[in-house]
Amino acid sequence: MAAMLDVLAAMLDISEFMLYVCRRLTEEHEALVVPSGNRVHLLVLNSFEAVQISQASPAWQDFIDYIDAIVLDGLKQASLTSLKTMLNNLVQANMAEVCCVWNADIDFFVCFNIMLFNAD
Repeated sequence: MAAMLDVLAAMLDISEFMLYVCRRLTEEHEALVVPSGNRVHLLVLNSFEAVQISQASPAWQDFIDYIDAIVLDGLKQASLTSLKTMLNNLVQANMAEVCCVWNADIDFFVCFNIMLFNAD
């Protein structure tokens, strides 16, 4: 029974660690994304006040859809650029005459139904 309790205690430590990592990644993510999102919202609000049209207007809805598409495209481009850089580094390491080891540390976590990505 004591061995079983030790295994359960180790599992509890691992789950607590994973929760800690999840919270930390979420906080780091929010620290970057929230201020940027606030800037975008402020710019959209300033645009809304400048044009003085109804939010239900089809023209305003089209504008909001356009802004959403720009933000989403920026996120896609940032992800693709990171992955291309990682691929280029791997290819160059494989082509190098001198044997070298390239260590990639990539973590994926699913926290609160959101996948978080962290590459060190």
